[in-house]
Amino acid sequence: MLGLAADFVLPLWWALAATDRDVTGTLGSETSLWVYSVPMRRALTFGLTILTCTAVLSAHHSYGTFYATDHRVTLKGQVAKVAFSNPHVMLTIETKNSGTWQAEWTNTDSLTRQGVQQDSVRVGDVLEIEGSPARNPDSRVVSALTEIRRPADGWRWVRSDNRTIE
Repeated sequence: MLGLAADFVLPLWWALAATDRDVTGTLGSETSLWVYSVPMRRALTFGLTILTCTAVLSAHHSYGTFYATDHRVTLKGQVAKVAFSNPHVMLTIETKNSGTWQAEWTNTDSLTRQGVQQDSVRVGDVLEIEGSPARNPDSRVVSALTEIRRPADGWRWVRSDNRTIE
């Protein structure tokens, strides 16, 4: 998000705010002259910046829309696939009674900071995964994971932040 602000929004802000020139534009087949004062351009640019940033932030991680964050489930099964890549590490879990599920973990950078490496979870491991199920039961996805346990050797991952996912 900061990259977007630093690379695009701030130069745009200063380019629009620092000029006294008129802004011309075309509307349909007519050419019209839109004259904005410097304070008006600053206000418009600021408003558009806020709207853009808000849209970007709300589009990502809208867990409450897609996942039942008020419910927790525990998947128990064998790891069939590990995709250790961004934006989220995905684990494919084969359960005994409810088929194949996807567990959407967090991003690789967060996991690496917590000591989780690419080979920490391997195909064939039997895991217990706690998280929120998707609102659409046909999708068979669990996200907003709070804990992953590997009973065979006692390895365990717990979400580092204590935030409530909504």
